[in-house]
Amino acid sequence: MRDNFSDLWLGFDYSLLQDWLELSGFRVGSYEEFDTGNVFKILIIQAKKKED
Repeated sequence: MRDNFSDLWLGFDYSLLQDWLELSGFRVGSYEEFDTGNVFKILIIQAKKKED
């Protein structure tokens, strides 16, 4: 995919976003991926700040 769309920003992988959220003190509650009808996807993540 990067070869075909190297001039476009392809977004972030879910695992990378999950790691960033965890390191920032958040817990992922849910996430959904939606197909857009082409090679791109929409990713929605719901996260909540961890309580100490």
